[in-house]
Amino acid sequence: MFFILKRNRLFLEKIKEFFDMCDSLMDNFQETIETYLIHGNNSDFEVHLSKAKKMEHNADSLLHTIENFLYEKSLLPESREDILRLFEKFDDIVDSSVHILRYLNTRNITIPSNIHDDVTEIIKVSRKAYEEVKQAINELFYKRKNLLSYVRTINDYESICDDIQAKIITTIFRSDIDKYDKILLSDVITIMAKLTDHCEDSADVIALINVKRAI
Repeated sequence: MFFILKRNRLFLEKIKEFFDMCDSLMDNFQETIETYLIHGNNSDFEVHLSKAKKMEHNADSLLHTIENFLYEKSLLPESREDILRLFEKFDDIVDSSVHILRYLNTRNITIPSNIHDDVTEIIKVSRKAYEEVKQAINELFYKRKNLLSYVRTINDYESICDDIQAKIITTIFRSDIDKYDKILLSDVITIMAKLTDHCEDSADVIALINVKRAI
């Protein structure tokens, strides 16, 4: 099954195009969060959010193309579903980043300066986990030598993100801000932490596919 896919130039081109679009979206996401921390929900944030929505739409269109390709090939149903599930889990990562931006926009949340560094760190760790997932998927279609190493690293990043999330939420609820604001802030931090949860979900699918290929 993987032999068929990795020998198909069109399929590999579409994967690269999909990854490139997701990379652009994640770059925009990081930049937008940095802008929000400094300036809040201003016109620049609106521009970045609009750009993110458009890129999310384009990434979804590319994913549909990949899905259609997989259905056109003579693949075993189980193998096809594994690959589809993997790309859907990966797409959840980038979709989650847009969801975070929408959440900030609709709630118009002010993020206190005393948690800015930790919020920045949770986004950086999430981006590292995202990159590991992307590399693991590439390995899946090519060498396969470092797959388990990528999976372990992704899981480590998820644990780090959980620790940062707990630290931020503790800081929030020990502060003297309004109780309603505490709830909004803790909710958005929880949503941010889900980025690495989605990365871990992708890693779980990768590990399962790797096991099936070894049998």
